[in-house]
Amino acid sequence: MGAEVAGVPRHPEVGADDAGFGSWLCRQRRLRGLSIFFVAARAGLPPERIEAIEAGDEALADDAPGRAMARGIADAVGADPEQALARVAAPRRRVRARARLARLPWPRIARWGTGLLLVTGVGLSVWLAVDWWRDRASAEPPDVVYRTDYVDELLDPPGVGAR
Repeated sequence: MGAEVAGVPRHPEVGADDAGFGSWLCRQRRLRGLSIFFVAARAGLPPERIEAIEAGDEALADDAPGRAMARGIADAVGADPEQALARVAAPRRRVRARARLARLPWPRIARWGTGLLLVTGVGLSVWLAVDWWRDRASAEPPDVVYRTDYVDELLDPPGVGAR
């Protein structure tokens, strides 16, 4: 679990504020003088993922896999896994997630969406107009008058005999 590193108590409480897991991990790692590569190797994760977690770009979910990853990273740093779990469960600000949403090309998406909606509307309008025009044209009486007794003629043609 936690480990004593260079005279530091087993479970140091560095920065007792309500910071998220990433900043807590960064403080714990720096307190012990560990590199991101060392922590990544001990946790079995890529160094980029540890950097993203520390920077707050990637948050650990408060579910079983997220808690297991928090425990594994805390063990790799030599910190108390229970403190890590408390940081994962703590409410976090989603500022970076909003910043990523702001970087999406909203004007381009809106233009394409508007264009697609316009083309769909015009196509639907043309289809309805053609359908209406066909119905209007078919409302006129047809040139050929169909009789309802054609089945009798098929069954008993004229001149063959009467039933």
